[in-house]
Amino acid sequence: MALGDVEADALHMRKNPAVRPWEAAVDRGELTFPPYRYQPFPAAMYHASDPRSPVLVRDETEKRIRQGQGWADSPDEAKAVGIQVEADRFEDAAVRAFDDRRMSPAAQAEVAAQEAAVEDVVSVMPAAPKRRGRPRKTTEGVA
Repeated sequence: MALGDVEADALHMRKNPAVRPWEAAVDRGELTFPPYRYQPFPAAMYHASDPRSPVLVRDETEKRIRQGQGWADSPDEAKAVGIQVEADRFEDAAVRAFDDRRMSPAAQAEVAAQEAAVEDVVSVMPAAPKRRGRPRKTTEGVA
C-alpha cells in the first residue's frame, strides 16, 4: 500500500522535525536570555463594549482613570463590569419611575422637558437653583 504525498510529508515531518535556527543556537549555548523580570506597565485593559480590542495603559494613574470609565484588566472582568453598569442603570430607572408617580404635573412637565433636551436616559434630575435673600418687591397693583 503506497502512501500519498501528503501522508508521506506528514510522516517525514514527524520523524525529522525542522530545526529552527534559534533552537540550535540555544542548544550550543550561543543564545542566552536574561532572567524574567515582572513589569506592570504597559498593560492591556478591556472594555465591555468591545472586549476584543484592548487599550494599552502606561502607568498607574492612567489605569485608575480607565477603571473609572468601565475598563478592566481582562475581557471577562470587562463583561462583568458592563453587566453591573447596566444593572445599576436599570435600578436607577426603576427608582426614578417610582418617584415620578408621586410628582405634581408641573414637576412631571419639567422632567419631560429635561429628557427631551438630552439623548440619554435621565436618572437623576439636576436640582433647581435656590434663590437666597428676601423676595423681590413687585410693582404690580401699586398705584
